Amino acid sequence: MRLRYFATLSDGVLVWTMSNPRWTCDYGLAVVPHAVLVLSACGFKPGFPMAEWASKRRAQLDSQV
Repeated sequence: MRLRYFATLSDGVLVWTMSNPRWTCDYGLAVVPHAVLVLSACGFKPGFPMAEWASKRRAQLDSQV
């Protein structure tokens, strides 16, 4: 597996993509002071909208804390 993409989209939002010749995994991390959500989505074709997922989940967490 190789790291193909890495970004901190905003405070508390991190996304990265790892892949090999057969498949790709997208990862998202959304962090607030008392909670962390992590998601991994793997498949043969890349393209899960992880940046959108992580940003949206962090906003939801912020509204609940």
